[in-house]
Amino acid sequence: MNSARPNVRPNSAQIIDDAMQQKLNIDRIQIRVENELYLREHPEIRHILDFFVNEVLVHQPENLQEFAAGLFSDPALQPKVEKHTQEVQKLQEDMAVMETF
Repeated sequence: MNSARPNVRPNSAQIIDDAMQQKLNIDRIQIRVENELYLREHPEIRHILDFFVNEVLVHQPENLQEFAAGLFSDPALQPKVEKHTQEVQKLQEDMAVMETF
């Protein structure tokens, strides 16, 4: 009787050696650092994602992919994101003032 289990993927330790695993780990860290730097250089990405999540929660669409496609192809996306960002910043400022009382 064959004890091998079909359709079971071997884990990475069974496929690559320690040196390869170490290189993969370093590469993964480097990619995360590069991604973080890019996000810091482009705060508009966070603004767009914040707007998107807010719209999803407000509208709770049945078809999220279709909703996202419509939202991101909207020619008025930029001013909508900017308005939302300003509203969020104003709300944060108001909350900071309230915390001083």
